Amino acid sequence: MNNLEGKISIPEALKLPANRFLIVANKFQTGFDEPLLHTMFVDKKLGGASTVQTLSRLNRNRRGKDSTMVLDFVNDPELVRADFQHFYGKNFMEEENETDPNSLYTILDQVDSFNVFYDTEVEAFAEVFFKANDNMEAIQPILGSIAKRFDNELEDEDKNAFKAAAKSYTKIYRFLSQIIQFTDVDLEKKYVFLSGLLKKLPYVKSDLPVDVVNDIELDSYKIQHKFTASLDLVSEDGEDYGMTPGGAGQGKEEEIDFLTKIIKVLNDTFGLELSDEDKVDFNRVKKNLYDNEELMSYFNKQNSKSNIKDKFEEVVDSEFLDFINTKLDFYNKMTDDKANTLFKTMMFKEFYDRQVRGL
Repeated sequence: MNNLEGKISIPEALKLPANRFLIVANKFQTGFDEPLLHTMFVDKKLGGASTVQTLSRLNRNRRGKDSTMVLDFVNDPELVRADFQHFYGKNFMEEENETDPNSLYTILDQVDSFNVFYDTEVEAFAEVFFKANDNMEAIQPILGSIAKRFDNELEDEDKNAFKAAAKSYTKIYRFLSQIIQFTDVDLEKKYVFLSGLLKKLPYVKSDLPVDVVNDIELDSYKIQHKFTASLDLVSEDGEDYGMTPGGAGQGKEEEIDFLTKIIKVLNDTFGLELSDEDKVDFNRVKKNLYDNEELMSYFNKQNSKSNIKDKFEEVVDSEFLDFINTKLDFYNKMTDDKANTLFKTMMFKEFYDRQVRGL
């Protein structure tokens, strides 16, 4: 749907016979009203109102449309049903569950506890931001120096915690400012300041193996039908809750350890059906790798990355060889060429980042 000719818009172009598929995110995911839509392929995690808004793109009526279909690769049907059930009847909120405006001060205490910025920097930012003249480039040096301090002085865990607290503050303030007239101008200053700072802060490396795609080529995949579900709703009211501080330490939606992620990627990619029991063996391999003094001596900045990787892969294959007499099924799975290559790529990245790059 890119590079459309003339001045035709995406919604209008979708009605043409030449355009049958639309890949969407955000705006078109939850705010697109087109009765022609019939089938939706979902490959991202949904939740709450987003579930209802996204899947309801298909429920617009038109002549000749008597069915719809959702093919979901990610979400649990019972959680989808629960999201729809919540909004199926009337919604209410108890007074004690309303968003507490004072929670903003609680979150700011968390943000300030990391000592990432000074009050003088907030004032300097506000002095430029709230002036009528267009001089926004003057705020970049202020944010740049804070971003460097953030990157140099905080551990990854604290970086994630600071970002989580700052995002929580901007989210709650943005919501409350629509219904409350605040008299504390510092709250507004901190809001615009943190909104700008969050965009400037460097990316914090995640444990998720997303970067692995840069090191491998996918030449095959497995499609597996799991089940088809019909989700029934009952007529009842749903209770809502106000916004609460996310706070430090809640920057990640899912806390899953690294080896569990490897197992999931291998299962999803090659259908190996590795289990939590196999995780014990992966832990054993990982521990043996770290305990191998000769291998660890290769992980230094004077050694080339390719040289380190060659030695690493040699030792990993030797570790898997130990399972040939005790766990043949595990050995066969992990010595399959494609699975073996992917595992070593993911595991090497973890070791190299930690031992050489210090991440």
